[in-house]
Amino acid sequence: MRVHKKLSALVCAAALALGLAFTTAQAVSQAEIDALEAQRDGISAQKSELKTKLNELEQNQETLLEQKRAIDEQIELLRQEIELIGEQIDLYARLIEQKEIEIEEAVAEEELQQERLRVRVRAMEENGSASYISIILGASDFKDLLSRLDFVKSVMDYDKNLYDTLVAQRLKVEQVKAEYEALLEEMKLKEAELEASKAELDEQSRQADELIAQLVAQIAEHQELFDRYSAELTELQADIDRKTKELQSQAAAGTGTYIWPQTTSNLVVSPYGYRIHPIYGDRRFHYGIDINGYTGDAIVAADSGTVALATYGSGYGNYIMINHGNGNATLYAHMSSMAVSAGQTVTQGQVIGYVGSTGASTGPHLHYEIRVNGATVDPLKYYTGYTTRY
Repeated sequence: MRVHKKLSALVCAAALALGLAFTTAQAVSQAEIDALEAQRDGISAQKSELKTKLNELEQNQETLLEQKRAIDEQIELLRQEIELIGEQIDLYARLIEQKEIEIEEAVAEEELQQERLRVRVRAMEENGSASYISIILGASDFKDLLSRLDFVKSVMDYDKNLYDTLVAQRLKVEQVKAEYEALLEEMKLKEAELEASKAELDEQSRQADELIAQLVAQIAEHQELFDRYSAELTELQADIDRKTKELQSQAAAGTGTYIWPQTTSNLVVSPYGYRIHPIYGDRRFHYGIDINGYTGDAIVAADSGTVALATYGSGYGNYIMINHGNGNATLYAHMSSMAVSAGQTVTQGQVIGYVGSTGASTGPHLHYEIRVNGATVDPLKYYTGYTTRY
C-alpha cells in the first residue's frame, strides 16, 4: 500500500540520517534529533493524510448507508404493491370463474326455455287448424273468443320474451367476464413490471452491500494504520525529548547572554516574523533576522556551547547550529564557508564561519536565529544598539 511505502521510506531516511549523526559524533547530536524530528514530521503528515482519508471513507459509508436505506424502503413498497396486485389477480381470477359458472347456468336455462318454446310451437303446428277451431268452438261468445286468442298470443309472447331476456343476461355476463379478463391481463402486466423493478432494486441493494463491506474493510485497515502511526509518533516524541535533554546535558554550558554575531555590521535588513519572501514572493514566516554584511565577513558564536550541526541545506545553504545548554540554541545561515564542525566545543566570540549567500539567498548576509526549547524567538529582544532598514 502507498502509505506503507511512504512509512518505509521515512524509516530508511531516518536510519541513514542517524547513521551519519553517529559517525559525526559519538554522543547525541542535533543532527540525530533533527533526523528524528524529520521522521516524526513525515509520519505526522501521513497520519494527517490518513485521518482525512478516514473521514472521507466514513462520509462515503454514511452516504452509501443512506442510499441503501432508501433502496430498501423502495423495495419494501414494491413488495407491498406486488402483494396487493397479487391479491387483485386472485380476486379477478375467482370472479372470472364465477362468471364462467353463471354463463354455463345461463346457457342451460336459455336452452331449456328455447326447448319449451319449440315444444309449444311444434304442438301448435301438429294440431294445426283443429286447435284454432277448438278454441273458437269452445268460446261461449265473441268476447270469449277474443280472450282465448289473446291468451294464446300472450303465452307465446311470454315464452319469446323470456328467451330474449335469458339471451341478454348471458351476453351481459359474457361482457362482464371479458372485462374481468382484460383487467386480469393488465394486473399481470403491472405485476411483471413491478417484479422487474424490484429485481433491479434488489441488485442495487446487493451492490450497495458489497460497497459498504469494502468501505468497512478499508476503514478498518486505515484505522489500524492510523493507530500504528499514533503509537509510533508517541514513541518518537518520547525519544526526541529524551535525546534533547541528553544533548542539553552534554553541551558546554553557555554564559546565558548573547553577543552580536556579525563582526562588521549591526544593520538588520529583515526582521523576525511574517514578511514577503524575497525569492518566492509570497507571505511567509521569517524565523530569524537578516544582518547586512559582505562575503567573507567573520561570524562569531553568540555564546559558548557545542556545535550541533555544521552542514548544508537547500534553504539555509551552509549553516551552523550551536547548542548552549538549558534548551538554548543559535543558528547561523548562508555562510560562504564554515570554520567549525559538528560536535566541536566553541567559546563565546569564537569565529565559526564567514558571511556568504549560499542557499535561498538574494545576496551576502547573515541569517541569525535564536531557539528556546526548540522554538524560535525574536533575536532582537536580546540586543540593543543595532540599527534597522526594512
